[in-house]
Amino acid sequence: MTELPLTSKGSETRQRILIEARNLLVTLGPKGLVMREVAKRCTITLGNLQYYFANSDALLAAVIYTEAEKDQRTMVRLLANRKSQRSVLRGIVDELIQRWRRESAVIFSLLNLMALHDENFKALYARIYAKHYEVLEQAIALAAPGNTPKEYARRARLVSALIDGAPYQTQVGSTKAFLADVAQHALRIAKGAE
Repeated sequence: MTELPLTSKGSETRQRILIEARNLLVTLGPKGLVMREVAKRCTITLGNLQYYFANSDALLAAVIYTEAEKDQRTMVRLLANRKSQRSVLRGIVDELIQRWRRESAVIFSLLNLMALHDENFKALYARIYAKHYEVLEQAIALAAPGNTPKEYARRARLVSALIDGAPYQTQVGSTKAFLADVAQHALRIAKGAE
């Protein structure tokens, strides 16, 4: 995302805004992401908030992008810790399932919905998932070497589809067993044992 150059105080204010906006979004849903309420919680004026984010869509996009960056940093960190080729992929799958079953599910669900109706969010979705797939493809290549880039791309999308869908399955009995099953199938897909 393109951002204005900020002073350290400006960076802190922007961070505070994103934290409060995320909290409102997670606890109250998209209708709770009201610019005046975010400004109030950050003890700044609405005009000051609009210096950082022109409107609620810009703020929502920044919250989503920030959440995706957390996932990216986690995936890259796990990829860099190559203790074993299979543990890298397993760690990424497990981490994403856990994150996307919690508060991140609210945020990424909104991204999916907004991408269906708004070109800016569609572009944001494409940018976020391009990075996501890139790292996931690298992890899959470590776990299942010898395939083509096209095959790694296909597997990364299948694994993501399975993991992305897990938060929507609320009537699954034992959540722990279900998530273990999702992880196991995601790993099988990644390794080509579909």
